[in-house]
Amino acid sequence: MPQQLYDLTTFVLPRSQDDRAAFAAWFVEQIHAIYPKRHYPHRMVPVRTALMKLCRKGERPLDLLQAAKNYRRECDIQKVLPKYVHSSETFYKTPMWRG
Repeated sequence: MPQQLYDLTTFVLPRSQDDRAAFAAWFVEQIHAIYPKRHYPHRMVPVRTALMKLCRKGERPLDLLQAAKNYRRECDIQKVLPKYVHSSETFYKTPMWRG
């Protein structure tokens, strides 16, 4: 399957369910590529659900991606051990992602 690219600067949620699912899968991959590493894997379905819920509420995907970058930087600065990194599910289900 070819890698689908999305322009997050002018992003509008796709209308069709298949297109939204494809975007959600791609977006979770992008988030986890920069999110701090953990000892335990992230639960993909809850993370995808949390991210899409935020997008439907009007949050910009670019801001959600930036939040993951900021959290990773903070974890690097504070030398947070992988076992203490918050799950991405918790990060996006709570206001934690807002910094």
